[in-house]
Amino acid sequence: MEHQETHLTSEMKADKLIAWIREYAEKFLNLQLADERRCIPPYVFMDWGNQGIFGLNVPEEYGGLGLSEKDYYRVIMQLGAIDMSLAMLVVIHTENGIGPILRFGSEKAKQELIPLMASGRYIGAVGVTEPTFGTNFFEMKSNARKEHDQWILNGVKRWNSANWATIINVFAIAKGDGLMERGMTGFTVLKSQPGVEMGPEALTIGARAIMQNGMTFKDVRIDNDYVLGAPYKGGDILESMLSHARISSSYILLGGMKRAMQKVMRFLKRRKMPGATLIDYPFIIEKLNDAASAIVAIEKLAGMVCAIDEKEQGLRSLLGELLKVAASEFGIKIIKQCMHMAGGRGYMENNDFGRLMRDSLASYYGEGANDGLLYLAGKDILYKT
Repeated sequence: MEHQETHLTSEMKADKLIAWIREYAEKFLNLQLADERRCIPPYVFMDWGNQGIFGLNVPEEYGGLGLSEKDYYRVIMQLGAIDMSLAMLVVIHTENGIGPILRFGSEKAKQELIPLMASGRYIGAVGVTEPTFGTNFFEMKSNARKEHDQWILNGVKRWNSANWATIINVFAIAKGDGLMERGMTGFTVLKSQPGVEMGPEALTIGARAIMQNGMTFKDVRIDNDYVLGAPYKGGDILESMLSHARISSSYILLGGMKRAMQKVMRFLKRRKMPGATLIDYPFIIEKLNDAASAIVAIEKLAGMVCAIDEKEQGLRSLLGELLKVAASEFGIKIIKQCMHMAGGRGYMENNDFGRLMRDSLASYYGEGANDGLLYLAGKDILYKT
């Protein structure tokens, strides 16, 4: 990583990084080509790693930028405005890869893995979803059994950005020696370990620049130092990880919505129609006002969720579910509306609206499909509040 100016505050670091991201995207990123090829160029990983983008949420003692939560989300929102696929890659790495190790990993795992992940030399991913379930974790089939000082992991996962990853946090149903020693457990696995096999790429509609593929684990041996938190208590760890990722996903969408609005406003101000430019038409003004109001409301809700203390995990998780659903539903609607307001230009691939539209659709399913999350949130409101 390039030399960090340690005297800078978190806010100053974020401001500097956001300015760098904007300039870098304009000069070096061909996002349409990355989308078409379903691949991010390797130099992007190196350049972003040198700037500390892969260590946004990592304390300086582990080689990261040590941004505050507020400043972390500011950077994520800017990445979402540049390209939602790239922003998803960073969030998968920081929230699903680094986050569980940083909050629940052993000190050995932290010292060994986090500095490499913060520099971008190791990319992180997660293994949760399986071929037989999505949001319903009670159907999880992956399993791990205790054998002396190790765990033996078996199972199949899907929809993971793991072909690019070195570190994968895998959740499975673990069994120990006693009758009460059973429950979901998180494990940190290296892709290079014997028994880890990568499956074929999933040809998703959106988020095409980041690879999604399946994973198979066949008698993978894991030492106790790479268990996340306490055995059989992985449900709380998974919920914490998902809660953070849902907030991040909302900021990605906020960036995408703002970008779509910016692009369509430029068009509407230039497009001359009988009597006035399009921006002056009352029904266009109404659509823009509705979209702007929704963006402000979602950003306010996101700020409220972030302000909830981590100790209030239940409330934070509940509101995070509702935030993710709202951001997704409004994000898809607003980006689609912007595409339509751009007329025929919005239908052209080189104007980015198509990519924004496709990428926004991924938010409906990521970190729990909206329909399932609404059911879970409703159940929590009825029985836990």
